[in-house]
Order: sequence, then C-alpha cells, then structure tokens
Amino acid sequence: MDPFETFLRRHAAWSEATFGAGRQTASLTRHIELEIEEVRQRPATSPNGST
Repeated sequence: MDPFETFLRRHAAWSEATFGAGRQTASLTRHIELEIEEVRQRPATSPNGST
C-alpha cells in the first residue's frame, strides 16, 4: 500500500469514529454556517484597523 492510500484509509477510519458512518453533509455544512455566523458577529481587524 502506498503512503497516500495509507493516509486515506487512516483518515476514513478517523472520520467514521469521529462523525459516524455515512455522509455527514447536512451536519457538517450546518457547523460551517455556525462558524461563519460567529465570524460575522465578531470580525477580526487587520493591523491597520480595517475589517
């Protein structure tokens, strides 16, 4: 097995253990939406003071 295939298998095993079996599209996109909303509520400022 080449290193990339090893990585993919390890990542797939981790993903299933972490998020469960099957596609997680709805829950993952909802999480991203919540993260975006949090950023919009508190935008970072750049060193020159602009957002």
